[in-house]
Amino acid sequence: QMMVTICRLAADNVDRGDLKLLNTALKELRYAFKVFAPYADTPKVTMFGSARTPEDHPQYIEAKRFAEIIQRKGWMVITGAGDGIMRAGHHGATREASFGVAISLPFEQSANQFIEDDEKLVTFKYFFTRKLLFVKEAKAIVLFPGGFGTQDEGFESLTLVQTVKASPVPIVLCDEPGGTYWQKWLAFVKAELLGTGMIDAAEACDDGLSNSDTLPDACRNDCSLPTCGDNVTDSGEACDGTDLGDCPGSCAVDCACLPVEIPALSAWGIAVLTLSLLAISRSGRLTRP
Repeated sequence: QMMVTICRLAADNVDRGDLKLLNTALKELRYAFKVFAPYADTPKVTMFGSARTPEDHPQYIEAKRFAEIIQRKGWMVITGAGDGIMRAGHHGATREASFGVAISLPFEQSANQFIEDDEKLVTFKYFFTRKLLFVKEAKAIVLFPGGFGTQDEGFESLTLVQTVKASPVPIVLCDEPGGTYWQKWLAFVKAELLGTGMIDAAEACDDGLSNSDTLPDACRNDCSLPTCGDNVTDSGEACDGTDLGDCPGSCAVDCACLPVEIPALSAWGIAVLTLSLLAISRSGRLTRP
């Protein structure tokens, strides 16, 4: 099929610039798939956040501690390989348990010291190929406060799950103790998206965009999903196990599948919002559990 597509491109007299775009994208993805392939059986979490967060900032400290704990649970961390929160993720996870998915930019973006020159660092020319890897390789997504890029990555992750273009995974928003970044974001979503009908009650699980200081509380509200063990695959087999790696894409996933010890998160005082409260049926429609 790839050869047929190439022949059709030639017959279509495609512009040289478009051919260069296609060629570069294919080369980038081929190499990235090769880098990730040896670690296919290791669960990974993608961490997003600002590239400008200094090392002594509470958000950096919390991101680093999160990465430390998740790495001890056998997970690897994927970040954009830059500074700030991305550096914190690699700092906590260590070089051995880190992937860098970098982007070539004329400013701000260079690989941090924890992933620079590592064999698990991939540098992309295009954002769209880079963003594919963030979601494709992740069994969970965690966002810390950030700028336009973080907002873009967060909304795209939600959209891919909402439209069933990606397997349902936990999408967790974290802040420093006492932080208001995500609380204000959530207020905007409820007022301007849900409140004006731009998303509906099913997508928000009525009031399912939950705000809680502890994940257990968020998962036990009226919109919480069943645990993995309560779901079944198409073949009728139960999704047993307690981590995301045991949950196939046909299963709805909730906070009970998070690989981190919940008391540890609670002890930090992190303000956590869980957006993994959408049950996706096999027909592709969003449904209440």
